[in-house]
Amino acid sequence: KRNPKLFDVMKDVCLILQNFLSNEERRQETIELVTSLNVMPVIIDGMYSNKEMGFLVAACGLLANLAMDEDAKMLISDYSLSMKTLLAVLECANIDAEVAMSTLTILRLLLTDNQENKRKIAEGGGMKTVVDFLTAPREVILAESGLELLAEMINDNANNAEQLKGCGGIQFVTSLMKGKPRSSSLQAVGCRILCSFTTRANPSYGVSAHPLQIEEAEEALKLVLSIMKSHRYNNSVQLESSRALFHFCSVFPNLTTSLDSSILRQSALMVGISSC
Repeated sequence: KRNPKLFDVMKDVCLILQNFLSNEERRQETIELVTSLNVMPVIIDGMYSNKEMGFLVAACGLLANLAMDEDAKMLISDYSLSMKTLLAVLECANIDAEVAMSTLTILRLLLTDNQENKRKIAEGGGMKTVVDFLTAPREVILAESGLELLAEMINDNANNAEQLKGCGGIQFVTSLMKGKPRSSSLQAVGCRILCSFTTRANPSYGVSAHPLQIEEAEEALKLVLSIMKSHRYNNSVQLESSRALFHFCSVFPNLTTSLDSSILRQSALMVGISSC
């Protein structure tokens, strides 16, 4: 018979382990203990079957801490239910902000420089899950983290870039950027994604199932130019917006006729310096 207080016990264990992990002297010892006892699959199974927010706060917080260790990250990645469970958590109604942040962090750590995990998340409907999550009103820090996750998903992955186009594409990204105009981080990541959309439109990458339209490009270019002005002192925004501008103009040369030549020179200088 199942212990009715099982998840209360698991929650307490997760919190205790997080305390140990926060102690630098005991951190490595704790990670080795958790990995040797195969604790993570038990926690993930619990998350899959119980979406009570108090438990998820503790469980997701623990996994986010563990995922920063390469060995622990590999164990999380290799467990068959991991991706499905994490995406299911993001789909929870009235999800706690702390749970959402931890889940986005875990996913980003798992897929960084890992094409296999990108494939698993994409095949599990992860692109749509993250887009749907970000479509709802979110705090700036969650919007930044979610968009960063999408940027990592499509980085060097043409199939995922196509999926993102099909899940809202350029309109979704520009709407999110317009909704959080003061966030330099979000504007920079947004420009990076827009850049990727135009790259995938290049014939050398094959024919896109969701080709970029000139009207979409014009609207996006207006936004990029606005961002360049409003975040003129942020180097990251200036670099990514300059790259986006160049990519749009290379795919749609006619757009250059509406641009001030000084803006093009400034962008060329910015992109050139970053390539040195």
